[in-house]
Amino acid sequence: MKKTILIGILICIVLSLGVSAIEFNWTYYPKNGFITPTSQIITFKANNLSNYTIVWGTTLSYGNTKNKTLSKQHYDIILESLTADTTYFYNLTIINSTNNISWASNFTTMPETNRNFSFCFFESVHVGANDFKTNTEARFRKYLRKCVNSSVDFIVFGGDTIEGLSSAEAKKSYQNLSLILKDEVPHIPILAVTGNHDPGDGAIGSYLDFREFFTNPQNGEGIQRDGAKAYLANETVWAFNYSYGCFGGKSDYLNLTNASTQYDFINSTIFGCNNDTNWFKAVFSHEPINGTLANNPRGIAEEWNRNIYQPNNALNIVGHYHSAGINISLKEIRISPVFNQFTCAAFPGLETDEWNECGTAHFGIINVTSTVAIIEIYNDSLAITQTILWNNTALLAADTTPPTYTLFQNNASATLTGTGDTVNFSVDLADNVQLSTYRFAHNQSGTLTNGTSVDISGTSFSVTEELTVTLFSGENICGQFFFNDTSGNTNNTNLSCFTVESTDPVISSIATQPISDTSASITWTTNENANTTVDYGTISGSLDQVSEIADSTTSHSRGLTNLNRLTQYFYTVTSCDASQNCATSSETSFITIAVTGSTSNILRNGVAVLLAIAILSVFMLPLLTKTDLSVGLIITMLVVFIIGIVAISFIFGIT
Repeated sequence: MKKTILIGILICIVLSLGVSAIEFNWTYYPKNGFITPTSQIITFKANNLSNYTIVWGTTLSYGNTKNKTLSKQHYDIILESLTADTTYFYNLTIINSTNNISWASNFTTMPETNRNFSFCFFESVHVGANDFKTNTEARFRKYLRKCVNSSVDFIVFGGDTIEGLSSAEAKKSYQNLSLILKDEVPHIPILAVTGNHDPGDGAIGSYLDFREFFTNPQNGEGIQRDGAKAYLANETVWAFNYSYGCFGGKSDYLNLTNASTQYDFINSTIFGCNNDTNWFKAVFSHEPINGTLANNPRGIAEEWNRNIYQPNNALNIVGHYHSAGINISLKEIRISPVFNQFTCAAFPGLETDEWNECGTAHFGIINVTSTVAIIEIYNDSLAITQTILWNNTALLAADTTPPTYTLFQNNASATLTGTGDTVNFSVDLADNVQLSTYRFAHNQSGTLTNGTSVDISGTSFSVTEELTVTLFSGENICGQFFFNDTSGNTNNTNLSCFTVESTDPVISSIATQPISDTSASITWTTNENANTTVDYGTISGSLDQVSEIADSTTSHSRGLTNLNRLTQYFYTVTSCDASQNCATSSETSFITIAVTGSTSNILRNGVAVLLAIAILSVFMLPLLTKTDLSVGLIITMLVVFIIGIVAISFIFGIT
């Protein structure tokens, strides 16, 4: 008995030592959501009861603080008195009895005045499906990064975002989705409607996990409301204004008992945009309005179509039945699932073929301006498979019109453009929908080679490409532009060519200036920048010496050294421009001088000679008058004379 009790005590001790407290952490990381242009909602859920403190402001100094001590796991934090269309930074800290964790991010409020905006739309991501980790997650993350790089204002999930028909499965799937959104798009507001896989506790469930995870701008209050009744049993609907746009969301599986209430809510919201400055009206939903599911009879769907979409010019953006296409008459765009597990076939009612062989048009980016909404459909390679236009009256058929160009030209000069010069190729591009990219090609490498693709946008764009000439005289250089629009239509300019100038420099004003008996200077001018070369020698026609410099000038000068005295030299001058056009003068000559020294040396030597003559006269002439000169006297006079001359040489430095 005692042994049994002892074993039990030991087991309890081991178990107590082996079980540690659950680490305090986020269950769902914070997400941003819109309410009004001057208010924002931040939603999160912790894995334990907590309080929170949040600081926020337009700089990292923050300046505003809010605290709540409700000891809850899930919070909707509403920040008010913000400035419209402004970026705010915030730092959120949640605290339990023993620990605290923080989250720092930013958000941008909705604009109060109209401006262009864009958003991403995803359908049927199915986070948590069997092969999501191995097949879909990397693709999904890649698409989210595309949304970030496109600077979208928000992201919409159109239903079946997670996979989990039980609450336990749903929680795991939402936690996985939370990690992905935290990594890729922590600052972008997320909006969502439900699909039949989203409730978490069945198609007739309460959507509790969905409502805790997503932040939706419900009637401007940051909670799930339809104005009068909350939640509408299993339905989630919402609507709000965003600059040029007005949006509503319709959940999957329209509940017949609440159909009219949902209809009234969305209809009043969308209809209310008719007299507003907002013009782009859209309803996001998981199933098409021409659906035939048992609990969404065609008659109910057609009622929505007749009473909401068509009279209010509202566009329905959906993606159910795992297909993609356009139903022009019903104003419906269908985007196929991110989770690529289904074999899809064309669905009745679609008036265009499935995009990219059906089921691989994985997400869309919608760009809204004051006059047109441009819906770009992307495939797995992030290439646009189709561009659709919505002009607030109708969907337009697929754009098949290629972009056009005018004023394609280069500014090269036939006589002045040479190697090393810069030439501009310019063109004006235009498209009826949206330009996408261009490439400039030229043939300086020997073949026509495309340059780097450059992203452009808008319906018109002026392009200038600068090209430095590397080819030489007489060679042809050609340039050409290739460009496309967002619908995948392509076009190109013709070739625009020029010839590298082939005109030789003109040589003039050749002059020779002897410097001394062993050097000379040759100068000349040219009518364009060129280098400097002198060929010279002592035999005409055989100039075996050269003096050159690789300069680029119009005033040329070369000094020739180590020449022979009193020698005739023959020479020519040559100048070549950057394009290797060369000019050479006719042969001419000069003669080096006999002596060296400056003028002052010559004068000094002359004076010394005159003094020598004077000394000779003084000492010798008196002796010449005598007839009886002895040899000794004569020798004495000569010695005196020589000594005088030597002395004069030292004094005057005769050379």
